[in-house]
Amino acid sequence: MPGFETAWTPGVPITSHTALAPLLATLGFGKGEAACYAKIVDKFQLRNIKTVGDLDSTLLPEVVGMLRTCGLSKHPITFIRAIESAANIKLRQSHAPTGEGVRAQRGGGMMGRCYKTEPSAGFIPRKFKLDARVFAGLPERDMAKHLDSAEEARLADSIWIFVNAHPEETIGPYLHDGMAKVMGQQCEQRVPPAKPIANREHGRSWAKIIALRFQNARQGVQYKRLKFSSAHAHVFDEKIRGALNFVDPDDEELEDNWANDLLEAFLAAYVHGTAQVAPLPPNPNSSPCLA
Repeated sequence: MPGFETAWTPGVPITSHTALAPLLATLGFGKGEAACYAKIVDKFQLRNIKTVGDLDSTLLPEVVGMLRTCGLSKHPITFIRAIESAANIKLRQSHAPTGEGVRAQRGGGMMGRCYKTEPSAGFIPRKFKLDARVFAGLPERDMAKHLDSAEEARLADSIWIFVNAHPEETIGPYLHDGMAKVMGQQCEQRVPPAKPIANREHGRSWAKIIALRFQNARQGVQYKRLKFSSAHAHVFDEKIRGALNFVDPDDEELEDNWANDLLEAFLAAYVHGTAQVAPLPPNPNSSPCLA
């Protein structure tokens, strides 16, 4: 049940009973995003989220889901982090953040200890589908003996970019169990094998290549070949953001920059809803279609 509301004006201490509407209106005015914060207030009101306490008892995936259709100017998580900071709260991924729902993982380098959470309700990792655009420009499965090193790197990067742009908030630094395998199978169906390592007859599996790509990102490995607009920094989890290369949105390095263009295409299709998604066709030999 929603809690009772207390009036709030700038300078008044914030409690669990503080009304969200005036708090978010002030926040929106200060950030030059008044219209977006007004939409957030309207959405919260529809869900009976009227106070700081109401919001604090709502799970992060639920809030992301409800804001995804608001037509916000940025990814919902950007607004959510600003609201958390203003209200001095931290939304949880699940109702048991330190119990069975979370497994502590030892990260490398800049990561320290981070947490691998359970999937959001309705998200099935073993049914995760890649976007057809991750395979753009690569030879089809039977057209080459194997991918060369540059093609292999581009495919791994494209998958990593897609997962980080995906609206499922529990993936990014980590993949859920089974995701690397299912994405690897989709790669095996559509592109040649990876180039074998010296003195080995067979190439590495795509599942292992994908898993290693995500592990490297968690451990702070820098990929200088990738550059993104600083306007998209919020897309990446803060645990991996520090090792990425961001430039000003008007920097000439972003001209004809495939990685940033791909990220923007995924965000437009899967987050903002301003473009079409490109699902993989059921038959790997048929042409990708937009839907």
